[in-house]
Order: sequence, then C-alpha cells, then structure tokens
Amino acid sequence: MTSAAVALGNRYLFKTPYVLHVQDLWPESVIDSGMVSAGWKGKALHALIGFGLRPIYRGAKHVIVISTGMKDALVERGVYASKISVVLNWDGNEKPDFIGISAPSSNAHMTESAPPGIHCVYAGNIGQMQDVETIVRAASLVENEFPIRISIYGSGVAESSISSLIQELGLKSVQLMGRVSQDEMAEIYGQADFLLVTLKDRPVFRMTIPSKFQASMAHGVPVITTVQGDLAEICVDNGVGLVANAEDPGSLADALRKANALDSQARARMSIRAAQYYRDEMSAELALGKVAGLLESASER
Repeated sequence: MTSAAVALGNRYLFKTPYVLHVQDLWPESVIDSGMVSAGWKGKALHALIGFGLRPIYRGAKHVIVISTGMKDALVERGVYASKISVVLNWDGNEKPDFIGISAPSSNAHMTESAPPGIHCVYAGNIGQMQDVETIVRAASLVENEFPIRISIYGSGVAESSISSLIQELGLKSVQLMGRVSQDEMAEIYGQADFLLVTLKDRPVFRMTIPSKFQASMAHGVPVITTVQGDLAEICVDNGVGLVANAEDPGSLADALRKANALDSQARARMSIRAAQYYRDEMSAELALGKVAGLLESASER
C-alpha cells in the first residue's frame, strides 16, 4: 500500500486522480495469513493499518477489487459501492490459443474408454495455510473405495510434514511430484480430471480466489475446493466444481466420492463449463478492457 500512499500525495499536491487496484485486503492479509498473531498485537496492527488506509480509499477515483467479498468488506468500511468494481484476475500464463485446451475433446481420460476412478491434481505452494494435510487425510478415507490418484506438484514449508503423513498413513494413492515448470503444467492439466484448491478457513480467504483456479478454468479443468466464500459460490453457481468444508477431511472425502460417481459425460460438461466461464468472466482481454475503461473514466472526471 506504500505506492498508494504516493498516489494519494500526488492527488492532494497535483490533483492527479488515481485508481486503486486491490489484490490483497489489508490488514486481513497480514493477520489471517499467520504473519502476525491474532492477539492484542494483531488487533492493534489491524486498527493502525485500517486507520492509515481510510484516506487512501477515500481519495481514489475508483477502486478495483478481485472478488465480490472484497467489495462487500470495503463497503462495510465506508467506501461507496458506486466507486468499487469487481474485476476477476486472469491466468498470468494465458495464451490466446490455449483457453480450454484441456477440454474433453482433446483428452482421452474423459472418454468412455478412460480407466475407472479419478485423477486429482494439486499444484502450488505446500504451506501451512494451503491445508494440503486435509487432502492427504481425505485420500486415506477413500483410497480403498475406488481407484483414485492424487498428484501433488510444488514445494513449501509443509512439504516435509506432508511427506511424513503420507508414509504414516501408508497411502499409495497420493504422490509428491515436486516442482515443475509452467510449460510442464500445461500437459499436467490435460491429464487431470479435477484440480484441488484448498485453503484453511480464515476470513481473508473467504474473499480470495487463488490463482490456481484461474489456471484450472483456462484449461477447462473443473475443481474440487475447500475454499469458502466467493470461490465456493462461483463453483456452485456456475457448475464448474464441487465444494467441501474447509479443514474437514470427511467433507472432502465426500466430494471425492461425488466426483468419482460422475460419468464421463457429466465430467465433460463440467470441463466445457469451466473453459466457458474463463472466457466469459476471467480472460485477460475481458479484464484488461474493464480496467482500461475505468482508468479512462477516472482521467476524464
């Protein structure tokens, strides 16, 4: 937010308008992520940051946020709803020719001849807040019920403990695959039935849409998520994924059962809806067009 403070200074000194593009909502991002304790220090920091941000929001000609929940939070803090627009983030690796490339028409794993069971992929940081432990424990509940394969790509501070948990539970269905390049991920998406999107249940995450969701939609891969709030609503309302409770292995296991019960045609329809949702709501062309329009509007006032 330091750059926003500079913009505020220019606003007062030179009457230069500015548009605020909010990617992380402070102070929630600092406190709920575990960077600061939730005790009295956290409360004091919350009040201090909140006080410092008020003039920044007030001085902006317009405020762009990345989720409906984030907009609602700012309205509660006194920012006028009329000066807030929701612009969903796009996949940073988007290419014009790859949207929906993992759709069922190009993947044998979604055809009638596909092997039984499901292949789920988790890709990203393996940290404490990502709650990969819930994925592993959910897998232990269903491993003997139907064929399932869970591939975990990435690394992080919780990687060692996750590896130990997999060994402790004696799981054969879960594999740690390590880090891979973005080019390799394109092929991995094409082999996945579902992408797993998990986070612990914190207020800030309820208005968060993890970047792996955009990537999954762009490749036409439906998701199974434990992220509550905005992401859960998007999945349910648009039929692009299944939702489980956060930090609840039993609930995630039920979602995995539902995913396995879907026939190839139902999975194909979810895949098509995922790619279509990305085109209609998340593409770079769409988002950048909205941002450009808001910047032009702000400069004319």
